[in-house]
Amino acid sequence: MLVKGLNMKLTESQASALARALHFLTNGHSSRFEDVLWLEFGDDWWPVRERLVKRGYVRMLGGVKDTLAVTERGQDLYGQLEGSLKAAG
Repeated sequence: MLVKGLNMKLTESQASALARALHFLTNGHSSRFEDVLWLEFGDDWWPVRERLVKRGYVRMLGGVKDTLAVTERGQDLYGQLEGSLKAAG
């Protein structure tokens, strides 16, 4: 599955994990967001996280590196992923 805004090709499992991670972040669980990325993407979790930040899907709160929040663009991505996964499943 190609995620256009991220310019990434994800497997269905990765897309599902990213949607789940964004869901946690939407509910204020920054550490769970990172845990899901780490568990699904392994050593590549940090570059995925940084890509989400650099492309405006996720932002750092108050400059504190460990606390993240989902942006409106990230919420749109979450909806896109959920829609694609439902259509595929």
